[in-house]
Amino acid sequence: MDKARLHKIFSKAFNQSEWIEVLKDVFGGSQLLAQPNQIILPSNDKAKAAYELGNFTTSDDRIIGLYKIELNEDIWLERNKVGLRELLRNVYKYDVDGAIIVFEQSKKWRLSFVSEIKVLNDEGEVIEQATEPKRYTYLLGEDEKVRTPSDRLSKLVGKTLSLNDILEAFSVEALNEEFYKIIAHYFYQLIGGKIGKGKKATDFGDGILQLPSVSKTSKVIYQEFAVRLIGKTIFSWFLKMKKSDAGEALLP
Repeated sequence: MDKARLHKIFSKAFNQSEWIEVLKDVFGGSQLLAQPNQIILPSNDKAKAAYELGNFTTSDDRIIGLYKIELNEDIWLERNKVGLRELLRNVYKYDVDGAIIVFEQSKKWRLSFVSEIKVLNDEGEVIEQATEPKRYTYLLGEDEKVRTPSDRLSKLVGKTLSLNDILEAFSVEALNEEFYKIIAHYFYQLIGGKIGKGKKATDFGDGILQLPSVSKTSKVIYQEFAVRLIGKTIFSWFLKMKKSDAGEALLP
């Protein structure tokens, strides 16, 4: 399954048969249920029903459960991240090492990865490692921008997945790191200089930015101008975005 196919699936309302295709091709889901098992949820005002779709085991022997939750129409899907993940907390806390959950609502859906596991820290102590509630999630469906999840999840196709591979595919922190790498690239392209180390370093020479009546030796002036220019460009881009989400691309 390529990025174009994922983009098409993510750009419309949730379709279970297509999602099963994604689970097989992207995540290598090998233990999918012929008929989803309904899960009894705790009393709540957010969801109508929940289902287990199956599970798979990662290369580091972590069990990842696959679930779908049908939400009530009055739930604010765009913002209600913490409350939604709590619906299956008893499942992903005790029964599996991680959970890939679809929250379905009309023409939109949220795709989240949740994990609460015990690991050893550098001192040999057992600690809990949990995904942060407001991260590791993508908003999908009609009128949503789905380029980033399409790109990141397409990179999982054909891989033998570890838990860390899944975490990275959903991680907002990783997205931020990519964003700042892009910003650094444009900054040095403007003012010149090198970025990176050793053989992987990129030399931008004197840079492409030219300021009338300002010598290239006035590095501080060039740096400040480049920062303002990049900042205004990013701000203009955000103004064009009708909506934003944690998983959205930050540059065109």
